[in-house]
Amino acid sequence: MTAPARLPGPEDFPASGPNSLASIGQRGIARVLDELLLFVPFTIASLSFLTLEDGQLEGEVPVWFLAVQVAVGVLYEVVLLALWGRTLGKHVLGVRVARFTDGERPRWTQALLRVLLVTAAVVAVDAVLPGLGALAAVGIYLTALRDPMRRGWHDHAGGTVVVRFR
Repeated sequence: MTAPARLPGPEDFPASGPNSLASIGQRGIARVLDELLLFVPFTIASLSFLTLEDGQLEGEVPVWFLAVQVAVGVLYEVVLLALWGRTLGKHVLGVRVARFTDGERPRWTQALLRVLLVTAAVVAVDAVLPGLGALAAVGIYLTALRDPMRRGWHDHAGGTVVVRFR
């Protein structure tokens, strides 16, 4: 009987350059870029549901529009991670998402699990405390600070690690 393969540890990654662990800063800036890429167009489009009366915005953004926004965000992340291992924000920062066990691009199910953990937390918190769902996402992302491999709960859920590609 052969011994089970050992999972990689921090010592298995170079200190710098390609395949070194991405910094928390790189990951955070990449996330902000991706959120802006999706947030700005949807915010502008949501204004079409509102009217300006007496200097204040009136009206309500329909639930179906918010559902479309969530679906587009999930598709953006899952498709780009499964096809290329990186979103546009990650590409700009020189980082990619890799399978934890072998460094290859995440499988579709891994990309989906990684994204759904955060999305479900955001939707659940927003349902109870409207407008605070983003704090749930930030909390999940910040779990990477306490992990020696800089893997957050979403990385553990998807079986991924974020590394540099340049």
